[in-house]
Amino acid sequence: INSTKILEMTDAGVSTRTVQRHLKRIGLVYKKAGSKIYLTKAHKERRIVCAAKWLQEGHVWEKTIFSDEKRFALDGPDNWQTYVKSSEKFYRNRRQCGGGSIMLWLLVLPNGLLSYRVIDKNLNADKYISILQTTAVPIMKLNYGDDFIYQEDNAIVHKASKVQTFLNSANVKVLNWPAKSPDLNITEDVWKILSDKVYDGPQFKNKANLLEAVSNAINDINKNKRDIIKNLFSTIRSRLCKVLLCKGDLINK
Repeated sequence: INSTKILEMTDAGVSTRTVQRHLKRIGLVYKKAGSKIYLTKAHKERRIVCAAKWLQEGHVWEKTIFSDEKRFALDGPDNWQTYVKSSEKFYRNRRQCGGGSIMLWLLVLPNGLLSYRVIDKNLNADKYISILQTTAVPIMKLNYGDDFIYQEDNAIVHKASKVQTFLNSANVKVLNWPAKSPDLNITEDVWKILSDKVYDGPQFKNKANLLEAVSNAINDINKNKRDIIKNLFSTIRSRLCKVLLCKGDLINK
């Protein structure tokens, strides 16, 4: 609802500014809608069951390999912010036709190594199987033989029947992951580390420049910062305990 729409609905015969002043007087403000993850009672109960099971059985996170997808934009994140003087104004260039972006699939191994693939356009089941077949499975088996567990979220593409058939045929054990649980997925922390490195500079001119920055950031982590990634795995047990203390709710709202 905005002031223009109110005038159209009421035919009040006043200016939009008058409407805005009146709304302010009665305590209303014009806000941008935020976004958050809503957990139902069933979601929370499922998270509690999984957390308790993994803690009681002593799930070996050091043999669990995480994966996820994320889009990187030429113009940086929507919430791009920086410290400046209170009197200073600064802007990011707004392109008329949109800046463009690249979609990345990422594999996070317990030994601290990252592997990635660029996804052409949108991800579907066939493209995901291709990534699994040519990248994920060979890398996981090269590093861990058959002694590993593969984590993926509950995206429709991941749960497609043909994808599950392929994973079964490749003898890949998949972790039964609770829905709406990004707070437990250490890949979210890796994305934050990568984003801070990739977006630490001006807007990108083209996708090639953006991809180069992403590649350089991942290579830097693989060469110099593997311990940071390895340490993320040691945080999972404490996250599970917090889920139980929060009665299944998100632990980082």
